[in-house]
Amino acid sequence: MAPTNSETATRSPSDVSASSNIHEAHAENQEHVVRDRNEVAMSSNFKLPETPRYRRAYGLLGDLDENEMPLEELELYLPGGFHPVHIGDVLDGRYEVSHKLGCGGFATVWLCLDLTTHSWKAVKILVAQKSSEACPELKFRKALANLDCVALPEDHFWINGPNGRHLALVLPVLGPSVANMRDIVSDMAIIDQVCRRITESLYCFHGKNICHGDFRPSNILHRLHSIDSLSKEQLWELLGSPFSAEYYHKVHTTKGDDPRPNGPQYAIRAADMRRLQDWIIEDEIAVIDFGVAFEVSDPPKAKSIPDSYAAPELLFGGCPSLSSDIWSLACSILKLQIGKAFENEGREVIGDMEFFLGPLPEEYREAFAKTFPPGDEDGSEEDDSDYEDYRDLVWPRLPIDTDSEKNYLVWTARELQEKRQKMLEDHGYSDLLNAQLGKERDLGGFGRAERRSYSMPRRDVLQLSDLLRRMLKYKPEERLDAAAILDHPWFSRRHDTQEPKPKRKRETSPEIEMDDDTKELVKLIQSVPKHTRKQRMDLRLALSDSMEALQNLIDSYC
Repeated sequence: MAPTNSETATRSPSDVSASSNIHEAHAENQEHVVRDRNEVAMSSNFKLPETPRYRRAYGLLGDLDENEMPLEELELYLPGGFHPVHIGDVLDGRYEVSHKLGCGGFATVWLCLDLTTHSWKAVKILVAQKSSEACPELKFRKALANLDCVALPEDHFWINGPNGRHLALVLPVLGPSVANMRDIVSDMAIIDQVCRRITESLYCFHGKNICHGDFRPSNILHRLHSIDSLSKEQLWELLGSPFSAEYYHKVHTTKGDDPRPNGPQYAIRAADMRRLQDWIIEDEIAVIDFGVAFEVSDPPKAKSIPDSYAAPELLFGGCPSLSSDIWSLACSILKLQIGKAFENEGREVIGDMEFFLGPLPEEYREAFAKTFPPGDEDGSEEDDSDYEDYRDLVWPRLPIDTDSEKNYLVWTARELQEKRQKMLEDHGYSDLLNAQLGKERDLGGFGRAERRSYSMPRRDVLQLSDLLRRMLKYKPEERLDAAAILDHPWFSRRHDTQEPKPKRKRETSPEIEMDDDTKELVKLIQSVPKHTRKQRMDLRLALSDSMEALQNLIDSYC
C-alpha cells in the first residue's frame, strides 16, 4: 500500500469511569515486554532528556509485580519516538482504536476495528526512528508467507504525527502470549505440544537462514477463533473498559503543562487477552515481532533480547546467531515447562547459569570481571558475615573443594553443596536441573481452567534435562540445531493419557532379608550424619553390588 499523509485525530472522552472490579493481568501477557529505561533508550538509540518531562507513573518498567501490565516508557514520547494514540482515534481513515494490545521499546500495538471490513485488527505503530520500508517485518514477509506459525503484516500505512513519520503494520488479532499459558491450561500434554510447535517454527526460520533475534514466550502468542462477531461494547465487557482504573493512566508532566502534542493525554495498559478464554486455541501459536530478525549472513552487532533469554556470548558482547536462538528456545521451553526461566538480568542470570549448568568457561571470565565488578552497587565490598553466621546455624559446615570453588564466578562450592543437599532431601534428585524440573507445580487456575498439581514423571525429567543441557551449551558451536532438537527422544515420547496422579510421599525402602554382616553395614550407613545424605544414597545403591565394593565405599567416606 502506498504511503499516505494521514494525520491521527484525537477524540478523548471527558469523563473517565473507574472500575471497582480490578482483574489480574500478567506482565508477560503482551506483545512486547518493556525493559529497563536505560536499556530501552540505548536499544532505541534515543537520548532521553536529563530532566524527565513526565511524572513517573507506577507501572513503568521495573516497578511492576507479575500481576500487573506495564505502560510504555513515557519519556519516549519525543521526536523520533512513539506516536501518541487515544481510544477512538481513526488511523488511516479506516482503523478505529478500541483498546491496547501491547507496548515495547520500538512500538505500541492497538486493537482496532476495521471500519471497511468490520473486522478486528492489531495495528502496530513503530517509533519514527525505526520506521522504514526496509524494516525486517516487511523484508521477511515474502520469505515467511507460507508458514502458519507466524503472524505477518497483512497491510501497512504511514502516519505523519508530531514526533515524526511512523510506519504502521496491520496484523491479525492474536491471544495471550504463551508465557502464562500454565494459567489457562490444565493439561501438560498441551504445553508439550506448544513446545514442539515453537521448536518447529524456529526450525522453519533457520531453514530459511533467518534468525529471529528475540525468540521468547512473550513473542509467541496463542491463535484465536475469530472475534469479528463481537462488538466494541462486547469486547470491553470481556476485557474490561480501557477507561477503567486497571488500564487508564492520566499523563502528567513535571511542569504541569499539557503533554500534547508530543505526548498523549493518557496512557493505557495492555488488555489481558486471557479473558477471551473461550476464543483461545490452546495448542496453536504464532510467532510475532520480527523487528530485530536478520539474515544469518548479516548479523547485528548487539543483542535485542532480555538477559534472561540471552545466550552467554550475547551477555559479553557477542553477535546474535542461530545458536543464540537455540539458547533462547531452551529458555522458552524451560519457562513453559516449569513456569520460570533464568533470573531477570545481569549477575543473577550468570548465577542461574552456573547453578544449573556449571562454571562459565575461561573465555567469559575476563569479560565477566569487567561487566560485573565485585562489590555492591556503590562499589563497596559486600559484608556477608551476618549471612555466613545464619547459614552456619542452618547448615553444618561441609567439606569444601577449594579448587572447584575457584571455578565459579558467582557461587561458592559450599553454597552449591548446600543447595544440592536441600534439593535431594526435597525432591530425590541430586542434580539441580533435574530437581527443578521434577518439582510439583500448579497448572490452571485462571477462569474456567481447573487448578491442579502436576509433577513431571522421572523418565520425562531425565529426557528433558538431557535435551536442555545439549541446547544450553556455553560454546555456541556445541549446541544442537533445531533439526536435532526435534529428533530428541523427549519430543518423540508417548504421552500418558491418564489423568496426572497425585504426588505420592516418598516411600521407605522395602524390607529385605539380610545376614548379620549386612545388617551391621546398614546400621553404619544409617549412622552417617544427615548432612551427608548423598553419601548414604550412594551406599544404598552399592548394596546391590558385592560386599567388598560396599565396604570399600564406606571406607572412603569414613
